[in-house]
Amino acid sequence: MIDIRNEPEILSHDREKPQILDANSYVENIHIAVGFASGCWRNGVFDTESAIRISNELCAYMRLFKEGRVQ
Repeated sequence: MIDIRNEPEILSHDREKPQILDANSYVENIHIAVGFASGCWRNGVFDTESAIRISNELCAYMRLFKEGRVQ
């Protein structure tokens, strides 16, 4: 697992939180992202902050994947 919390896509207030995408492959991390995002709807209310957090992690991870820095 690579630590993506200091990548530019990650908001400063999310850098101290535990990383969501913590698997060792892009397939596992995509599944984690989808599962986490599905939890952003609770009792008919959308948690925008959590959605932005997972979206930013996914963007950072996919950029690193494209650059060949993660599997």
